[in-house]
Amino acid sequence: MPVLRSARGRVLLGMAALAAVGVFDGALGVAWPSMRATFDQPLAALGAVYAAYTGAYFVTSLASGWVLERVGTGVAMLAIAGTAIAGTATFALAPGWSVVLVGAAVLGVSGGAADVTLNHEVAQHHGMRAIGFLHAAWGLGATAGPLVVTAFVAGGRTWRLAFVPVVVIQTVLLFAYVGVRRDWPAVPRRRDVPDDAEPLDRVGLAVSVALFVLYVGIEAGTGAWAFTLLTESRGLSAATAGAWTAAYWLALTAGRVALGISGERRSPDAVLSASVLAALASTALLWGDPAGVGHLALVPLGLSLASVFPVLVALTPVRLGVHRAARALGVQIAASAVGGVTFPAVLGLGAQAWGTDALAPMLTACAAGLALLHAGGRRPPRRTPR
Repeated sequence: MPVLRSARGRVLLGMAALAAVGVFDGALGVAWPSMRATFDQPLAALGAVYAAYTGAYFVTSLASGWVLERVGTGVAMLAIAGTAIAGTATFALAPGWSVVLVGAAVLGVSGGAADVTLNHEVAQHHGMRAIGFLHAAWGLGATAGPLVVTAFVAGGRTWRLAFVPVVVIQTVLLFAYVGVRRDWPAVPRRRDVPDDAEPLDRVGLAVSVALFVLYVGIEAGTGAWAFTLLTESRGLSAATAGAWTAAYWLALTAGRVALGISGERRSPDAVLSASVLAALASTALLWGDPAGVGHLALVPLGLSLASVFPVLVALTPVRLGVHRAARALGVQIAASAVGGVTFPAVLGLGAQAWGTDALAPMLTACAAGLALLHAGGRRPPRRTPR
């Protein structure tokens, strides 16, 4: 236990917790064909599961900063693990369809609280390298999720067993959190600093929220529509298009590992500037499709997007004040959920109206918007109260 009580141990616990969230996120889509057969649901009913999960995630994220200031990180982590165990067990053991939706909503509560709590803890106390590793852990979990489901289903076992590893991980984490519950640093509270000591930078907050919406929209939109673009517009085979879509997600995870290894060699603002410009160049290459190899741009696009979310998290206490970071992160992460839901839908409507060829220019326009927002939102670091 002494290892877990150290700063490095707390980061490792956070990585394990976010990896467990990623396992569920990655497993759901692969488990769905078997699940819908069990509950006799249409193909589109997966949208109801995502709606229950995302709705609960959004509401919880929005409130988590306020709650975190009052209960502290130790209590929050106990609640996150307990809720995750309850939600996963409900989801996996559900006797009927309505109980599946309840389980998804409970998991959304846990996921939203975990995102805000862990990002706040790491941004406040551990630096950009730790944030890179934290988000890489989610990517590794999301990569492992489909493999776990496939191993169970392909072996002739029920899809329900595929969620047992999530329960096991969260149970181990729950016991670990009990041992270290008093070792987490205190959460700075907005009420402890008079408003006139450091007025809220409302423009900075609005820009940061817009950056989170747009960034997650690009990340999710690319992942959702790259396969369709490559098969229906570029004539690639399903196997090739699937491999390049997987390469995009793998590059995103690899980029976060790289940020964890070397993220503090450059300033967060420099990393963010390079990332958004590289993302714009990559989407432009995907759109232009020179010599029919535009799909190669998915790898640099994943690499360039990898740092954006972690760096925006790292900059929140600097730009908005450490005493406002918990609430600000709650709003920002709730906004990211909105981007992750709405942008793939908007891109789909655009593709339906103008053809799948329009997907690449729409992604390029989004990347240009991201670069413009970043340029317009750059401001000197705020004085943080002590």
